[in-house]
Amino acid sequence: MKRFLIVAFLFGLILPGFADEKRERPAMAEGEVTVITSESLIYDNGEQSAVFEQNVVVTDPKMKMMSDKLTVEFDDDNKVKYILAEGNVYIEQEDKTAWSEYASYDVASGKVVLRGEPMIKQGKDMLQGEKITFWRDETRMICEPNARLTIFTQDGDKRGQLEGKK
Repeated sequence: MKRFLIVAFLFGLILPGFADEKRERPAMAEGEVTVITSESLIYDNGEQSAVFEQNVVVTDPKMKMMSDKLTVEFDDDNKVKYILAEGNVYIEQEDKTAWSEYASYDVASGKVVLRGEPMIKQGKDMLQGEKITFWRDETRMICEPNARLTIFTQDGDKRGQLEGKK
């Protein structure tokens, strides 16, 4: 099945006169574009939603995410307000990676919630719990319940050495 490439879609640039052969393509600013690819896309204007299925890949200037299914909800101005990723969710952001079965993202608050055996890894260090919540543009995170943080000591890091040993 062909892969669908949706670039301007999320920014409300759906062109009603798509069949017009003389229409020029809209210009897009480099680095400020979010691209979503998948095997299929179902868009429902009445429900103000889009569902991407199979091999979903989201490439954004600040992160990359993959999942089996992605549901996007739009507001009345056709701007993204909420995203739900389901199945084999994988997120890369700078030097961090995350895995879970579900990831939700509220655009207004920047809040991301990972559920379904979530794990965040930075270097060798890992954070696990039943639910991990973080804010995309902030340096805060909540992991609950059953939080587990695994920290690997670095060479020269005295945290891992017994008292009196060098």
